[in-house]
Amino acid sequence: MPGFPVGDVPLSLPSGRPCGGAVRGSAMSGEEPKCLGPGTLSGRGARSGSGRCCGDGALCEHLKLAWSGLWNERAIHNRAVLGITDEVGGGVLVQRMVWARVSGVLHTINLAGGQWREMVINVGLGIGEGIVSGAVAADQVIVSKDWDAPTGALRFRYIANDKRERVVFDRASGSGTRRVEITLEGHEPWSGTVDVVAGQKGRVEVRLKAIPVAKPEPTPEPVDTARVYSQADVDTPPKRRSGESPSYPRSGAPKLRSGDRVSVSVRFVVTETGEVQDVSVVESAGKAVDAVVVQAVKGWKYEPATKRGVKVRSQMLLKQTFLGG
Repeated sequence: MPGFPVGDVPLSLPSGRPCGGAVRGSAMSGEEPKCLGPGTLSGRGARSGSGRCCGDGALCEHLKLAWSGLWNERAIHNRAVLGITDEVGGGVLVQRMVWARVSGVLHTINLAGGQWREMVINVGLGIGEGIVSGAVAADQVIVSKDWDAPTGALRFRYIANDKRERVVFDRASGSGTRRVEITLEGHEPWSGTVDVVAGQKGRVEVRLKAIPVAKPEPTPEPVDTARVYSQADVDTPPKRRSGESPSYPRSGAPKLRSGDRVSVSVRFVVTETGEVQDVSVVESAGKAVDAVVVQAVKGWKYEPATKRGVKVRSQMLLKQTFLGG
């Protein structure tokens, strides 16, 4: 492997302004892109304006890795598959990252598809680090280099992917980047061929079909066995299984004639074991009548109410009516 030309790396950096960067090999390289965080390119060895630098930091190390990628196993295999036997050549790029809303990478040949007359553009949301490193999904645009000369029509295929994340500048810490989730619902990928005129702007609008997102069921509150539930809050209400109904008192209360009607309303609690507790009168018909109703209700047994399969305490309101005749 030829030696790396240390000390012969031209860079152009803004004065006194930290920035992130990416070190990339050419298409013939088998080395994946290497991303350097903000501040790396303005560290020791770099200077403002156009100059040459290669300090002993991360930049120099990644430059060497990208350069050596021309001779690793993957690169040698790719050249063998493509039948490239000439002298090995390539380049190493140092890119300064920009905090962009949308970014992309242009490949001047479609190497993966073996199409030399096509260009490939990977474009997505967020800064270039996410696209270069492959950390986030990106759309792919395949542009044909063969256009209709008389009309200037340019043909390309646009494949839209479901972009759920993007890489952004970490403003909270003031340096570095972080991945954030895109809150929009996902959409099905779209692919199509479009004709545009070279040198003119084009606009493509496509209505993407949304992928249904299953909303998680809310977690129910735990059943509180100490709570007294209303009838509206239980799944199955209590059901009386034993006990005599009250009879109108023979003494101490007015005699009922045909057509007369007397009612007593009581409120009580049915426990999780089916016992009756806390009986109180809410609509009275007189002490004697109230007493027979309360006494009867206290002797009743119930099948308790349930909530999500658990027996619970519940409150009941009962109206007992006596008819004359």
